[in-house]
Amino acid sequence: MERRSWRILHVGVGALSLMILGLSTSCRSAGDVRLLGYEPDPVPLEARSGWAWFRVHIASLAREAVQLGRGGPWLPGGASTWLDADLPPGTDTWSLEILDARGRRVTLLDCRVASRASTVADEAMLPLPKLDGREGRVVAGFHAANHRHAGRRLAVDIAAQPPHRTLDAVVTSPVAGTVLALTDDAADEPSERANEIFIRADDGKTYLYAHFRRASIPWRPGERVEVGAVLGQVGLSGPTSGPHLHVEVLPGT
Repeated sequence: MERRSWRILHVGVGALSLMILGLSTSCRSAGDVRLLGYEPDPVPLEARSGWAWFRVHIASLAREAVQLGRGGPWLPGGASTWLDADLPPGTDTWSLEILDARGRRVTLLDCRVASRASTVADEAMLPLPKLDGREGRVVAGFHAANHRHAGRRLAVDIAAQPPHRTLDAVVTSPVAGTVLALTDDAADEPSERANEIFIRADDGKTYLYAHFRRASIPWRPGERVEVGAVLGQVGLSGPTSGPHLHVEVLPGT
């Protein structure tokens, strides 16, 4: 199948290479499926310690519906959609097979994703709890799609270093301060309501830690927490697709 390179300056023009908000990405494809753009810009490769998650805007000018990846959603002809995407650690290329109704490859979106300047250095300034007494690994940072919603920008997700288990890991506080509020009775399963604790630290900032196991937080509002104190255990409460600890500094603190 012939492969061609394209370039666009405006969304809707037949092209697969673009500049958006200072963000550049270069793709190759054939056929009528086009990459219109993506958001947010992933953390630069050299600064990433985990997966980079973002959304991709894809449009089809084909007459027939196409499937976005094997087992993926179907995109009707002439329509566009946003698709969740990710980059494994150590990679900067994202690919997606486009299939027809018979399961045959129509084309391949093959994109080298390049990020613009990032404030990833700020992530290192966020004090992170330990899991079972060990340093965790960042699996989603400030630029992760699930942290780009209004009011949720300064957050990271951490998990235990392999081969250690994240679920039920004991979480110890990286800061000293006062407990402002907490939830400890949410179901220990993915839902909208998470078990979490807010701590007003001695540095003047308010920190949120979330996705704890039900009934594992041994604190009450107003109590004093010291560095190294047990905050609870990692669970599956709240909006999560797997065990991790959400760490966030609240805006304006």
